[in-house]
Amino acid sequence: MPRSSRGLRTLTRPLAVSRTAPLLASLAGLVLVAGACSAQPVSQVSSVPDTPPAASAPAPESQPASGDPGSASPTTTATASSAPAVAPPDKPAGTTFAIVSEQPADRGAVRQTHRITWQAPDGQATSFVVYGVKGCLRSAPKNNGTPCVIKGMRIPRDALVRLAEASGTDRSIDVTWLVPKSGKEPYAAVLIRAANGAGDSIFTIVHSEDVCVGC
Repeated sequence: MPRSSRGLRTLTRPLAVSRTAPLLASLAGLVLVAGACSAQPVSQVSSVPDTPPAASAPAPESQPASGDPGSASPTTTATASSAPAVAPPDKPAGTTFAIVSEQPADRGAVRQTHRITWQAPDGQATSFVVYGVKGCLRSAPKNNGTPCVIKGMRIPRDALVRLAEASGTDRSIDVTWLVPKSGKEPYAAVLIRAANGAGDSIFTIVHSEDVCVGC
């Protein structure tokens, strides 16, 4: 009986150990699993989360700078001179008439150059035409000492001589003619008018000689 008792005690100790060891192993496994779930790799602690970047709005198509004259769209002002005229231009105003040169010519004549200046709105006229008036249209004794051409009178077409033409951007022009030895001016008056595709303005009197019956 004593032998069997010792043997029994010897056998029960390993049995207790064998039961405890799996329990401890299981607990250690659970601790490792829990630690693995809560731990985070060091390389991701300070990194930006891997989320797709927000979609950016599409860049607007490039447009020319507003101050770039080479690519800017044409404006009404820029094309005013080339647009079809809808009405005749205003008549020239503020005219001046002066001799700028006198040169001797054949047979005692004098070559006179006169400068004409005027004012006119920009962009209306495409040209300005200067005419001389042959003969004094108001020649009569009662009109002596008054202009040969006055405002409002009608000018016969056959009395006009085309002397010069200036562009629509010009505001002055020189005209030249010969004054004979007698001193009689070849034109009793000088007129100017503006023109465009829609028609002509009325005449503006640049200069007029005076009526002198019997002179």
